[in-house]
Amino acid sequence: MKIGGAAPATPTFKEVDLGGGAKAISIVARSIKEVKKMLPGLKKKYPTIDTEKLLQQAAIQSDYLDDYFKIGLKFDGKTTGPSVVKSALAFAADAGISPASCERALSYLRNPGGAFCWDFLYETDPLKNRPKGTPLHCVAIQGYETGELVGYVEYFGFRRNLIRLSDQYSGPLIKQIYALDPVSGKELEVELDDLPKTAQRLELQEELRRITDALNSILKPAMQRAREREMNRIVEDAVRYALANCGAKPGERISHEAAARFSRLVVEKLKPWIEHQFRNPLSKLGRP
Repeated sequence: MKIGGAAPATPTFKEVDLGGGAKAISIVARSIKEVKKMLPGLKKKYPTIDTEKLLQQAAIQSDYLDDYFKIGLKFDGKTTGPSVVKSALAFAADAGISPASCERALSYLRNPGGAFCWDFLYETDPLKNRPKGTPLHCVAIQGYETGELVGYVEYFGFRRNLIRLSDQYSGPLIKQIYALDPVSGKELEVELDDLPKTAQRLELQEELRRITDALNSILKPAMQRAREREMNRIVEDAVRYALANCGAKPGERISHEAAARFSRLVVEKLKPWIEHQFRNPLSKLGRP
């Protein structure tokens, strides 16, 4: 029985018939606690099984991925477009602007299949002092004396959207922004440049390049930090394992034999990670 490290979505149970009435049972769970919850059901199905012995045999196993995680980032007008517009509209309301003054946003929300009031914004970066490597969320609004009220919504530092809230705005020349670091949960002090009144669509290849550049500016530092954390973790684990199993006793001078065993055990524990670095190109993503 093994406990999966990076957590499968659900625990799995596998039974293999060995013949002659014998069966092999394998459980992959996300924690010891989850295993304990599964044991009563296992005992009910197999009354003669020794659940305490099974629990003692449980082992934590860590494996490195040799393939990519596939994460969906679908973003379209029918599903996520209204959410973007609502975020800008809510921020405008929080700033004291009546939703009734945002006629283009209201028209779109009431009829999402009609004229769009939002578009992607990649021809310019509206944040003057964007913090490097931060997957920030932000929302902003700006009103112009020419009657335009525009909003800006950004997710994870790379999904950037301009929203045309109104073409008939007659309120104060407002300009506000709120930004958040979703990792720390802290507000960010960022400065807003003037928002364009209308987004200018780029050629497809150029827009894709800029989206990729924005995404890489977030992912590469994140991968580097993750790689450093993992390296520190496995080194600490290897040292603890070697100290506990090399035969050295606390307070005593370490013998040559124990020192040799210590070195061998550290290398033994580090070996899977070292091999992973050389065989897997994914491990190089975080490197500068």
